[in-house]
Amino acid sequence: MICCHTVCKDVIRNHYDVTTLFYRLLWGRHIHHGLWNAGESPQVAQRQLTETLAREAGIQGGEVVLDVGCGMGGSSIHLAKKLGCDVTGITLSPFQRLWAAMSSRWHRASNKTTFHCLDAEQAEFDAESFDIVWSIECTEHLFDKQAFFQKAANWLKPGGRIAICAWLAGDKLHDDAAVQQVYDVCEGFF
Repeated sequence: MICCHTVCKDVIRNHYDVTTLFYRLLWGRHIHHGLWNAGESPQVAQRQLTETLAREAGIQGGEVVLDVGCGMGGSSIHLAKKLGCDVTGITLSPFQRLWAAMSSRWHRASNKTTFHCLDAEQAEFDAESFDIVWSIECTEHLFDKQAFFQKAANWLKPGGRIAICAWLAGDKLHDDAAVQQVYDVCEGFF
């Protein structure tokens, strides 16, 4: 796994504190990219990604979900409103937590959603608290993925599932140019 030493939690937090408004204005209410099947708008592609991950995770409705890296709350609100899930969202960014909470109230989902400003790697929840641990495009920001997933497995109720959508470079990059490209993406993103 590649470790980009110039990227740390403060850089990630500051990035989202500063850019969330721009993401919202330019990209819509979901901070993640999307799933395109044709020439859909980003908003449609984002909804398709959320619905596809929910379907693949076997969400039937009414589950208790932890949304790791909830961003502006788009997926959390969708799961709460469309599927009746009770969703706890966590984000590293205080600004995003505030935005998600306000958006949840605006979309009348605040009775089914709760948002916290927490570092996912430091978060503590009771064992067997969630049916689903859900994350879209956030696990890339985890520094000790193995430790996080061990904790997340403990948070799941028996039969619970982890649903992840992530950008991946792969374990074996074939040459120095490919490694440099991954570093450039990591640093350039922030």
